[in-house]
Amino acid sequence: MHTLTNNAARSLCLVVIALMPTLAHSQQPKPRQPRVRQTTRSAGDLIELKSNVRLRGILESETNRSLTILVPAEALKSVDKRLFESSLALTRKEHHTSLDQVLDRLRKHVSDMPDPPDPADAILFAFLRSEITHAEKQLEDIDSFSPDFLWVTLNADVIRRTEPASPADRQMLLWAWSENIPDAQNCTTTELLTLLKARNVEPIDWPLAFIKRIPAQTQTADEWIARIALVEYAFGKPLNFQGTSQALVRSGNVEPLDVASIFGDMIKGQIETQLGDLFGELLPDNAGRPQPAAPVTSPSAASLEKATRIAESENSFGFRSTILDLTGSPTRGNVVVRFHTKREDGTWKVIFEKTEPIDALKVRPDAEALLLDDPQVKQTLELARTIGGDIDEQITRAVRYGAATMAAQQASDRAFITYESIYLETLCGPRLSLLP
Repeated sequence: MHTLTNNAARSLCLVVIALMPTLAHSQQPKPRQPRVRQTTRSAGDLIELKSNVRLRGILESETNRSLTILVPAEALKSVDKRLFESSLALTRKEHHTSLDQVLDRLRKHVSDMPDPPDPADAILFAFLRSEITHAEKQLEDIDSFSPDFLWVTLNADVIRRTEPASPADRQMLLWAWSENIPDAQNCTTTELLTLLKARNVEPIDWPLAFIKRIPAQTQTADEWIARIALVEYAFGKPLNFQGTSQALVRSGNVEPLDVASIFGDMIKGQIETQLGDLFGELLPDNAGRPQPAAPVTSPSAASLEKATRIAESENSFGFRSTILDLTGSPTRGNVVVRFHTKREDGTWKVIFEKTEPIDALKVRPDAEALLLDDPQVKQTLELARTIGGDIDEQITRAVRYGAATMAAQQASDRAFITYESIYLETLCGPRLSLLP
């Protein structure tokens, strides 16, 4: 008879999580309250020119040669009329060019889709058609386009200094702009928080409606593919993979999880390295008892290549992967969520990544009870008990680790949903680099 070790508990937890692809989503995550620094400085990024003009807004990009910042049009007009006029002309021109670009790409993309569309793509098709209509309408009204905000691009040789704001400050400023708070970019975060609370506004995540007020920018081919990938994932047939650094397996509603495949591809490797004596004899091709490997948060090249082949065979421009990273601690780990998109040259790139720590020291009674009540978990635990020995404490640790993993996955899901939602407002908007 064998008794479970701490490493065994961790591997048992991995079995629990692997067999429960939807359980972590069954509890709706609560919005995370923003952490706002109480400061006396203004909320926006500061750009001070050698002409003594000071601009506050949101820095979009910066290189050694130039930078681009988003500022309120009226604020710019009040401090530098010449810069206002040139920036207005350039913003209008790029907005027009971007609309033409998006409309051409949308029409081609829709023409390449089956007509009538696959029933599973009906919502996607409707969204793309609505975006075509939206772009056409904007082009009809292009002569009267008068943006509230402008893109200001400045060469490095005219800039005296920059003072970047924190991400939390930028988020606060975006909410203030969305609520039309006067001169918001020159207010402190403390002032803005007070003003927003007076309007019953909690500056959580992004003010999505505000995105449509930002002038559009031209998009590279890779950026366009990334946007289409996010839209297809949200409104079409999402492609998901989950696992460890050793193996990724397909998951989600597109195709039910194959339990045998999970044990064969995912669990076996973990059990071989982490349970050694306990499970080694149960694995027919186990030639020895290897030592635990160092944790790796990225999927292996082979498993990632398999995922991209599946994506390409289904003409998907993107997929999401969820990696469970066991750090070697019985109470710690990470859940890593990534969104992969195809590039114009055929390679693949990660455009979103969120690492959420697993904290199994915290007791989560509701989540643990939900785990223990799941039929597949009950079956797994019964199997563990047949091995023999006093394993109740180890099972408690495993279940607690499972509950902590669920919490981390929910937090990662929330972060991805926030990111994805930004790009579902419109396909004709600011560059991806502007948004978190």
